[in-house]
Amino acid sequence: MGEKFIELKILAKNGIKFNGHVSLITIPSITGEITLLPNHIPLLSGLKPGVIKFGQKSSEKVSIASGFIRFINNTCVITIEEEVVKKAS
Repeated sequence: MGEKFIELKILAKNGIKFNGHVSLITIPSITGEITLLPNHIPLLSGLKPGVIKFGQKSSEKVSIASGFIRFINNTCVITIEEEVVKKAS
């Protein structure tokens, strides 16, 4: 029987944004939105601006400006450049 979770680590310049186990991850890949479930085929991709959704039923979210994802053997490492929210002056 296959794994029932993905080991996910989301890294940004200022530290680790998330480190734990999740049941699914949805990413804004440069070729379109992709949802990864346990036992997905290996994947290496760039990310475009958007939102990474993960956790039980995609309940957690991180907004990004860009990044890269590596998924292999139910281990996923996502390196991101966080989206900067500019305040109106």
